[in-house]
Amino acid sequence: MPPSSLVIPIAHLTRADALLVGGKGANLGELTRAGFPVPPGFCLTTAAYRHHLTEHHLDPLTTEPTTLRQSIATAEMSPATANAVLDAYRQLAGEPQSGSPEQPTMPVGADESRSDSSKQRTASVAVAVRSSATAEDLPEASFAGQQDTFLNVEGEPALLDAVRRCWASLWSDRAVAYRRHAGLDVEATDLALAVVVQRMVPASVAGVAFSADPVSGRRDRIVIEAVRGLGEALVSGQVSPARAVVDRASSEVTEQAPTPDGDAILTPGLIAQVANMTARVEAHYGTPQDIEWAWADGALYLLQARPITTLPGDAGAPDATLWTRLWSDEYWSGLVSPLFYSIFGPMLSHYLMREPVRLMGFKDVSELPVIRLFRGHVYFNADLLKGVFAYGPPALRTDNLTGVFPPETAAEMQSAPFKLSRRILGEVRLAFLDRDGTIVRNYRRLEEYVPTLLQRLDELDALDLSQATPAEILHYFRQAEALGVEHCRIIRWGLVSHNLSLYNLLRYMLQHWCGDEDRSLLARLLAGVPGNKTLETNQALWDLAQATRVAPSVTQAIADTEPGELLPVLAALPDGPAFLQRLDAFLREYGHRSVTRDIATPAWEDDPALVLGLVKRYLTVGTESNPYALEARQARERAETLRRVLAMLSPPRRVAFKVVLHYADRYFLYRENQRFYLDMIFQRWRRAFLAIGQQFVARGLLATLEDVFMLRVDEVTSIVEEGWDQAQVRETVAERQAQYASYARTLPPSFLRGDTGFEETPADVSAPSTGSGQTLLHGLGASPGAVTAPARVLHDLSEAPTLQRGEILVTVATDPGWTPLFVGTGGLVLETGGMLSHGAIVSREYGIPAVIGVRHATQQIQSGQVITVDGNQGYIRIHTQCTVCDA
Repeated sequence: MPPSSLVIPIAHLTRADALLVGGKGANLGELTRAGFPVPPGFCLTTAAYRHHLTEHHLDPLTTEPTTLRQSIATAEMSPATANAVLDAYRQLAGEPQSGSPEQPTMPVGADESRSDSSKQRTASVAVAVRSSATAEDLPEASFAGQQDTFLNVEGEPALLDAVRRCWASLWSDRAVAYRRHAGLDVEATDLALAVVVQRMVPASVAGVAFSADPVSGRRDRIVIEAVRGLGEALVSGQVSPARAVVDRASSEVTEQAPTPDGDAILTPGLIAQVANMTARVEAHYGTPQDIEWAWADGALYLLQARPITTLPGDAGAPDATLWTRLWSDEYWSGLVSPLFYSIFGPMLSHYLMREPVRLMGFKDVSELPVIRLFRGHVYFNADLLKGVFAYGPPALRTDNLTGVFPPETAAEMQSAPFKLSRRILGEVRLAFLDRDGTIVRNYRRLEEYVPTLLQRLDELDALDLSQATPAEILHYFRQAEALGVEHCRIIRWGLVSHNLSLYNLLRYMLQHWCGDEDRSLLARLLAGVPGNKTLETNQALWDLAQATRVAPSVTQAIADTEPGELLPVLAALPDGPAFLQRLDAFLREYGHRSVTRDIATPAWEDDPALVLGLVKRYLTVGTESNPYALEARQARERAETLRRVLAMLSPPRRVAFKVVLHYADRYFLYRENQRFYLDMIFQRWRRAFLAIGQQFVARGLLATLEDVFMLRVDEVTSIVEEGWDQAQVRETVAERQAQYASYARTLPPSFLRGDTGFEETPADVSAPSTGSGQTLLHGLGASPGAVTAPARVLHDLSEAPTLQRGEILVTVATDPGWTPLFVGTGGLVLETGGMLSHGAIVSREYGIPAVIGVRHATQQIQSGQVITVDGNQGYIRIHTQCTVCDA
């Protein structure tokens, strides 16, 4: 490999070279060529990094990050690379300190004598060795500080060692966590690291400057911070700086403060020069900039510049992006903890959404943000969804798609032209670039993956987390996290694209070919398909409940005792241990199930009282609610419905219908079953962070181990690797706990523009209608049939024992952990969800009339009120005359 491809002088680079020398290197070259006073140096290109990996057979796609990091740091550098680096280093030792430093009028109080350090010409000149990743300084994320920097490196062996350590830092736990948090593919084959080597600036004062206020977002001010000596102490947060704020229009200093010990190091002359250079850097790039600067020997140097990626918007230019919670409720309902969002949010955003649309070539939507968090709830970018749905024919843009938008936006989406040619091209790209994602392969890919997943989980479980060090636990989590990434990459096609397309196509065929206007045929055909892991769980729970009937003392204890107090009572009974052994066996198989997908929520294995409460209910509903019998009935009804439908169709339509139904069956099972296995992965995440939380409690960092869920994953990683002050951790947790307590008290708006929430519903359902002393609530009919019965409003699964046989369950949303409640329930009302949500699917399986998407249902309906649920028309009628209404 020629040396010219390995090492390039900074002065020869421009911003177009980012893939070759990373964001930092490209920016420094750009700034040097623009005449800014950048210390001289050279860049070791990404080709050198890749050559190092190739020579030592290191593959980021197959090597665990910790092993990869250690191997990169210790492997010998090739002679070609080492010679290229040392040749450039020796040349650098003979250069002046800077080609064109800013040499302003000396600030008041500055040392006017120049040192002789710049005149020294030795082969062991001190240099700064900085990492420059290809994912660095992107418009949407700043990766400052995520890879390593080494200062005052002197001598050839020390330089080569620092380069290898920079390369290795691309795979530190901190860097990997940050990339995942930013939604980037951490194992991407195009991810690489360049290394910037520059002469050290012997700074007497150094700092940072922002061409806009990073807190308020004001573009009319420049904010400057400074410390004595090198600026690394400031950037790393080790010291508190002096600070000045400059008005851009008048150049006046509007705010100024010394360091905490009273050191007024920001003199008027220095402030003026730094402000001037900061404004010039912004003018060069055209966007607000964050720069690092240094003052040495009477000259000002520019060390680095990057865009400010988290700048709040101007009040006069509000964010016009439309966000919807209704689509989120289909996949991610309820409050989400900071920890879980920081892990799964980027994973969902990148692997389930952004990567697929890029792969299919949908460039018009591929760069849009996917999700955001508002008041603890997840919102999807409605503009992104609208763009993606335009790749489907208008006839299939049914209410389960348009219902997640405000009416005006829904109408726009419905009338948007079908991008047929680009959709065809996208399918061709998919067939070539990810064959396992095609509709004929993807459901099989999941089936093939499951045994491997179970084996890997068994291997993970060999580690005793209670005896592991924090670093070992983080390593365990990273392996479990990688399983989550692999899972997302498998299911991303079938979960959304194939599932929705098949559902809407099947619905279209039945409506237009068989007159299925009320969707009753559709509902019966979607139920009774064998192999559903959620229903399998329900049957296993039923078997557990029936096992108590041979031990009357156990049955009586369950009936008389609150679920949370049952374990010691059962242990004391003669037949109790035998039942507890069966309970343990059930939890080993199904204990990963939970009432939400958030890892902050206890799973069944964490709180067996949840299971015992469901067992208690099963003992009261009667054998006529046997889930085996219910499934058999659904299978018979499905077979009869299919016979009727096929009799209505012509031979060509019959063939087409059978093909669509075959794949629809596969992908409806796929949707439920993938969640069963994903929950297994989530539970390993939960176990890892509970173990870390326990250690944080022992160190006094947290009050309870569950407090760890109030921290982000990058924060937990930072605490483990670098340590945090106890007060800082506790303050962060307390602040977020207070926030989340306030979020839990109110349901957030359905839609957002920027941070402004609003509600919009079609005119005919915008408010409850009244008549004959009754109130009518509207939603989406998810499972056909009608029932009139008392309502039972439940806010969480711990209230399950209060649900009586035949009552109508009213709640916000249901997850797999709620499924046993469907047995013996008269009907279902949910505030959230769509036709393919868990509650809709299971209600159809059990033949329960269901209406979902009923805004504020748990507030407008009281337990004990008699209500009518009409799953055909999608409404709930609240009768004023009722039996016993619970206030």
